[in-house]
Amino acid sequence: KPYAKFLALLLVSKSVSTSLKAAICRKIISAQENKPHYSILIPALMDTMVQGNLYLTTYSTVTLVNLSRGQELVKNMLVSRGIPGICVDQLKSTDDDLIQYTLVLLTNISKSMHHRELINRFGVGQVLTDLLINSYAKPDKKKVLTELASVIGQLCNDEETRKALTG
Repeated sequence: KPYAKFLALLLVSKSVSTSLKAAICRKIISAQENKPHYSILIPALMDTMVQGNLYLTTYSTVTLVNLSRGQELVKNMLVSRGIPGICVDQLKSTDDDLIQYTLVLLTNISKSMHHRELINRFGVGQVLTDLLINSYAKPDKKKVLTELASVIGQLCNDEETRKALTG
């Protein structure tokens, strides 16, 4: 636990270099622990996501993708801490890598009906529709479109969302 606190403090520190923060993300991703102190690391990763550095935002998103894969505890924490709003902002970025990993994160956390309801409250449907309209005719957007289809398909598991997105 002290180690996780140390990593979290480094992640949110203004005086720590971008490369060290990226190395911390890589360390968290590669950790062999079953539950690497989520309650300490997730808030720090989310803070790092919104600090304004595109590279670290993307790295933090990738880290959360890895932590949330198959982990209901992590998904619950992310949704309760407002990750859908952060994701909506990130989807408005012009960076394809950030958009792609944000879509993967949304796919991970939209597997349960409860989480889909909370995600929809942030207006993600309109952002996804805009992204689809702006990407579908561009061959270089293949990876983004693949993940976009995954999120839209996941959200359309609910009748109300399906009607809203097709109406």
